[in-house]
Amino acid sequence: MARKRLIDTEELYFDTEIVKLLGDRGLHLYIRLWGLAEDWGGYEPKYSDIAFKMGALEFKTEEVEVFINKLIGDKKIIPYQKEGKTFHWLVNLLKHQPLDNPSLPKIPIPKWIDCKEQEYKSGKKYAKYIVIKSRLPVAYRSATSSPRNGNSNGNRVVTIAKAGERTPVSNKPTENLVLKTLLKQVYKSGFNIYQLINKFKKEAKKKRLLMFGEDYKIPDEILIEVAQSYLKNKVNIKGEPFPWVISAMSKASSVWWVRKQDVEHLKIKIDTGTSRGGEIENLQDILKKMLPEGVVNAL
Repeated sequence: MARKRLIDTEELYFDTEIVKLLGDRGLHLYIRLWGLAEDWGGYEPKYSDIAFKMGALEFKTEEVEVFINKLIGDKKIIPYQKEGKTFHWLVNLLKHQPLDNPSLPKIPIPKWIDCKEQEYKSGKKYAKYIVIKSRLPVAYRSATSSPRNGNSNGNRVVTIAKAGERTPVSNKPTENLVLKTLLKQVYKSGFNIYQLINKFKKEAKKKRLLMFGEDYKIPDEILIEVAQSYLKNKVNIKGEPFPWVISAMSKASSVWWVRKQDVEHLKIKIDTGTSRGGEIENLQDILKKMLPEGVVNAL
């Protein structure tokens, strides 16, 4: 059953960054997640169930997943693994929905949440939650935190970020949690996508394919698109999935390259290979070489 929450609409609706990120429908979903989450902010991401619980707004499962991925990318949600399942934690819920006596967890809590079980004289139990900053994923540790009401004895929730607040920029690369989760799901489904990524990097280095930069790293956007597409279509893929994934990567890379050129105000068409279009041709050659011997070319 969903919890009743108090929402500061004055602050939320004037948070231009979150409104721009999600739009009106996505904002409704974000608010709904606060009601569906446990008192400490955790929930199990069953997208079809969440879509159903959006009621008369009639959300589609895919729509729910897209908005939640945006929230993950914006560091409003942290995915984590426990007992072989994926769970999500709403980063700001503990701060904006502080309860004196929150309920005990019903799903596994992440390593950065400390739960202390308390008991009334009547025997009824409740919990006190603390966020342990040092256990948070690295990308989140620089967020501001302080004990509620100045209480430092551990009986109040430690908060880590204000609504709309962004983590300070760091020169160190941050981990893309959306991508990490998707790659794990693809790997667990039976396809070794990590092997494909490493193989591509080696081939790109041999051919000096610089469209992805000097480190030859496939952009996160491409891998996310490929992983999502694979997970959505895997039941319909016949035979060896390797050619299908190679084909999906080729298409996603080409689209990414055109978008990149558009941003730089360079008009390019994939079929003509104009304006550094040779990079696309090099990419196609590399992907073809990666296909297992004897496999029909899917490109």
